[in-house]
Amino acid sequence: RDSNAHIRAMCIKWLGESTIQRPDIFLCDKYLKYFGWLMSDKSPLVRIESLNGLLSPFKYNEFQVNTDQNNFEIDVSLMEHVVNKFLSRMSDCIIDTNSEVQGVAMKLMLALLKEGFMDEV
Repeated sequence: RDSNAHIRAMCIKWLGESTIQRPDIFLCDKYLKYFGWLMSDKSPLVRIESLNGLLSPFKYNEFQVNTDQNNFEIDVSLMEHVVNKFLSRMSDCIIDTNSEVQGVAMKLMLALLKEGFMDEV
Protein backbone atom coordinates (compact mmCIF):
# COMPACT_ATOMS: atom_id res chain seq x y z
CA ARG A 1 0.00 0.00 0.00
CA ASP A 2 1.30 3.40 -0.93
CA SER A 3 1.66 5.86 1.94
CA ASN A 4 0.11 8.69 -0.08
CA ALA A 5 -3.70 8.62 -0.20
CA HIS A 6 -3.77 10.59 -3.46
CA ILE A 7 -1.71 7.94 -5.22
CA ARG A 8 -3.98 5.18 -3.89
CA ALA A 9 -7.02 7.16 -5.04
CA MET A 10 -5.57 7.75 -8.52
CA CYS A 11 -4.71 4.07 -8.91
CA ILE A 12 -8.17 2.85 -7.93
CA LYS A 13 -9.76 5.53 -10.13
CA TRP A 14 -7.70 4.30 -13.07
CA LEU A 15 -8.80 0.73 -12.36
CA GLY A 16 -12.42 1.89 -12.36
CA GLU A 17 -11.95 3.55 -15.74
CA SER A 18 -10.29 0.41 -17.04
CA THR A 19 -13.31 -1.71 -16.12
CA ILE A 20 -15.33 0.46 -18.49
CA GLN A 21 -12.79 0.57 -21.31
CA ARG A 22 -11.88 -3.15 -21.19
CA PRO A 23 -14.44 -5.06 -19.14
CA ASP A 24 -13.30 -8.27 -20.83
CA ILE A 25 -10.00 -7.95 -18.96
CA PHE A 26 -10.65 -5.90 -15.83
CA LEU A 27 -14.20 -6.86 -14.81
CA CYS A 28 -13.19 -9.99 -12.94
CA ASP A 29 -12.46 -10.96 -9.35
CA LYS A 30 -8.73 -10.62 -9.92
CA TYR A 31 -9.11 -6.83 -10.20
CA LEU A 32 -12.46 -6.13 -8.54
CA LYS A 33 -11.17 -7.31 -5.16
CA TYR A 34 -9.06 -4.15 -4.93
CA PHE A 35 -12.23 -2.04 -4.84
CA GLY A 36 -13.46 -4.13 -1.93
CA TRP A 37 -10.22 -3.83 -0.01
CA LEU A 38 -9.95 -0.08 -0.53
CA MET A 39 -13.47 0.57 0.75
CA SER A 40 -11.82 0.18 4.17
CA ASP A 41 -9.00 2.64 3.49
CA LYS A 42 -8.35 5.28 6.15
CA SER A 43 -8.70 8.08 3.58
CA PRO A 44 -12.21 9.14 2.52
CA LEU A 45 -10.80 10.11 -0.89
CA VAL A 46 -9.75 6.50 -1.51
CA ARG A 47 -13.04 5.09 -0.21
CA ILE A 48 -14.97 7.40 -2.55
CA GLU A 49 -12.93 6.36 -5.59
CA SER A 50 -13.30 2.70 -4.64
CA LEU A 51 -17.08 2.97 -4.42
CA ASN A 52 -17.18 4.99 -7.65
CA GLY A 53 -15.16 2.26 -9.34
CA LEU A 54 -17.72 -0.35 -8.38
CA LEU A 55 -20.53 1.97 -9.43
CA SER A 56 -19.05 2.88 -12.82
CA PRO A 57 -20.26 -0.20 -14.82
CA PHE A 58 -23.82 0.45 -13.62
CA LYS A 59 -23.59 4.14 -14.53
CA TYR A 60 -22.15 3.25 -17.94
CA ASN A 61 -25.05 0.89 -18.70
CA GLU A 62 -27.60 3.44 -17.52
CA PHE A 63 -26.02 6.09 -19.77
CA GLN A 64 -26.16 3.71 -22.74
CA VAL A 65 -29.86 3.05 -22.18
CA ASN A 66 -30.79 6.70 -21.55
CA THR A 67 -28.96 8.01 -24.63
CA ASP A 68 -29.95 5.20 -27.01
CA GLN A 69 -26.31 4.52 -27.79
CA ASN A 70 -25.57 1.44 -29.89
CA ASN A 71 -22.47 0.64 -27.84
CA PHE A 72 -22.15 -2.56 -25.86
CA GLU A 73 -23.62 -3.03 -22.43
CA ILE A 74 -21.34 -4.21 -19.64
CA ASP A 75 -22.28 -7.56 -18.11
CA VAL A 76 -22.50 -6.51 -14.47
CA SER A 77 -23.31 -10.08 -13.42
CA LEU A 78 -19.54 -10.64 -13.60
CA MET A 79 -19.34 -8.61 -10.40
CA GLU A 80 -21.57 -10.98 -8.44
CA HIS A 81 -18.87 -12.79 -6.46
CA VAL A 82 -17.13 -9.59 -5.38
CA VAL A 83 -20.43 -7.92 -4.54
CA ASN A 84 -21.45 -10.87 -2.38
CA LYS A 85 -18.08 -10.91 -0.64
CA PHE A 86 -18.00 -7.17 0.12
CA LEU A 87 -21.72 -6.40 0.44
CA SER A 88 -21.50 -5.89 4.19
CA ARG A 89 -18.64 -3.40 3.75
CA MET A 90 -20.61 -1.57 1.04
CA SER A 91 -23.58 -1.25 3.38
CA ASP A 92 -21.27 -0.07 6.19
CA CYS A 93 -20.13 2.77 3.92
CA ILE A 94 -23.67 4.16 4.08
CA ILE A 95 -22.98 5.16 7.68
CA ASP A 96 -19.39 6.29 7.04
CA THR A 97 -18.05 9.33 8.87
CA ASN A 98 -17.69 11.17 5.56
CA SER A 99 -20.92 12.36 3.91
CA GLU A 100 -19.55 12.04 0.38
CA VAL A 101 -18.66 8.39 1.02
CA GLN A 102 -22.19 7.91 2.33
CA GLY A 103 -23.69 9.40 -0.84
CA VAL A 104 -21.68 7.26 -3.24
CA ALA A 105 -22.36 4.16 -1.14
CA MET A 106 -26.08 4.84 -1.31
CA LYS A 107 -25.93 5.22 -5.10
CA LEU A 108 -24.04 1.93 -5.34
CA MET A 109 -26.54 0.11 -3.12
CA LEU A 110 -29.44 1.46 -5.20
CA ALA A 111 -27.72 0.31 -8.41
CA LEU A 112 -27.19 -3.15 -6.89
CA LEU A 113 -30.84 -3.28 -5.86
CA LYS A 114 -31.98 -2.19 -9.33
CA GLU A 115 -29.85 -4.89 -11.01
CA GLY A 116 -31.15 -7.62 -8.70
CA PHE A 117 -27.99 -8.21 -6.70
CA MET A 118 -29.91 -7.97 -3.44
CA ASP A 119 -32.95 -10.06 -4.35
CA GLU A 120 -31.86 -12.88 -2.04
CA VAL A 121 -30.58 -10.69 0.81
